[in-house]
Amino acid sequence: MQMYGLIGVILFTAAPSHEVKLDDPRLTVSFKTEQSIFPPSWQTAEIKPTASPIKSTDETACVDAVKRSLTKYPIKLTEANLKTVYIAQTLSFYGLSYGGTNSLDALYLTLIPVNVDNFNLKFLERAFHHEFSSILLRNYNHLFPTSAWLEANPADFHYRGDGTQSLREGTASTRFDDKFNAQGFLAEYSTSSMEEDFNMYAEAILSGDPQFWKIYEKFPAVAKKADLMISFYNKLDPTFSKATFAHFAQAHTQ
Repeated sequence: MQMYGLIGVILFTAAPSHEVKLDDPRLTVSFKTEQSIFPPSWQTAEIKPTASPIKSTDETACVDAVKRSLTKYPIKLTEANLKTVYIAQTLSFYGLSYGGTNSLDALYLTLIPVNVDNFNLKFLERAFHHEFSSILLRNYNHLFPTSAWLEANPADFHYRGDGTQSLREGTASTRFDDKFNAQGFLAEYSTSSMEEDFNMYAEAILSGDPQFWKIYEKFPAVAKKADLMISFYNKLDPTFSKATFAHFAQAHTQ
């Protein structure tokens, strides 16, 4: 399929920070952590963004994880919406630790702060899909079935605020939970906002999490939202289909 294009790479070692230029799609993977990586509007006393660097020996594994994530997307869609992927060991905003965030055309991702292993890289890939889905939701909001999504929620349900509020409250678990699945949410964190709810679906489906499809079959409320998410992505590119997404999970188990 078109989305499985060859990803070229050129490594620049301008000390002390490294950047990797990918050729196809054209974007940058950056390991810079200085304040200049953050948009000026974030650099306030309230937000107080900070990042710490990963070990240089972990960079290659991180680039490979990003490249694997990128194969899930059509090249044109990626290049139209994403310019830079920043990877840090830790990220902090509002005095809180973040697993990832995004700006207009950049992703800010973290490694779990232990030595790189498969679990770290899986976390990085899931965070990629989670945060990139926010950019796509913003840029193509006119295509998103907002009313249908909200109608799929329980009648008396209201989102609690946003992801930052959930972090402050300690209600940001991303573990799949039957209690929430029965209501159409994948996890506690999904109840933060419609965006985080959508992000969790994008993360699970695009990362190829095989557990997701078991939940899809078991809980009609989850299936309803998942189908809405798939229909949105299909409008972005026809190669995004239920069969394509199911294949990601099958490939993940092989």
